[in-house]
Amino acid sequence: MKKTLWILFITFFLALGTCSSAEGAEGEGSVNIERCFHLGNDYYEKGEYEKALSEYNKIFQSGYESKSLYYNTANAYFKSGQLGKALVNYERAVRLAPRDSDLISNYKFARSNVASMLQIKRDIWLLRIVKAYGEKVTLNELIWFSSFIYVIIIILLFTAVLRPDAFRRILPINLALLAALILNLCVISIKVYNTGKEGVIITQQVESRYGPFDSATVFFKLHEGMKVKILDYKEGWVKVKRADGKIGWISKSDVEVI
Repeated sequence: MKKTLWILFITFFLALGTCSSAEGAEGEGSVNIERCFHLGNDYYEKGEYEKALSEYNKIFQSGYESKSLYYNTANAYFKSGQLGKALVNYERAVRLAPRDSDLISNYKFARSNVASMLQIKRDIWLLRIVKAYGEKVTLNELIWFSSFIYVIIIILLFTAVLRPDAFRRILPINLALLAALILNLCVISIKVYNTGKEGVIITQQVESRYGPFDSATVFFKLHEGMKVKILDYKEGWVKVKRADGKIGWISKSDVEVI
């Protein structure tokens, strides 16, 4: 039985090492990423924001992404007066580094420029806790943490089988770990569900209509930088849900998916 536990430990840490290596290899391509990044930064320092964005976009086209790349891209868009595109990239950066204080400060400052006076209903306290926790951790961190908790639970169960006298001490720990695992799985589910279903308005002002056609009656307006839920697509139109719950159709070119 001890041999089995050692095998579980070794397998788990080997898996961690393999995934880390795979992540390190990601993003390598024909584009000289480091050169484009530094060149983009130089253009940014000179105030040539369009040229900086051109260099950053070359990196994106190679399939590479990082917090720093999204952050610098967001700053360049913000400086060039493109608030919507800036917020899209701040959102992407925050998802990769949700605890970066400089990033969060810039993101909040950019959001304060959005012309919005919406009355938003507060979620129930439990959902607010889950959301707050989810905003502080990345999806990868949640997956690793959940895997680690799962392994510990299995080890403790094996220990309880081998030593029945320790069952009463192990049970509360296992229940606490199980609760943490369920919380993580809920947050993972929410993050996965929302992938590709959130967007930011990138046009200065958008008229949202009752239907997906130009002659449809205007229902409400959206302003650049507003975050929306994406519900459906239809022939160049997108069905979106505003933060206050109102639903309407806008042109696909007016919103960018996060």
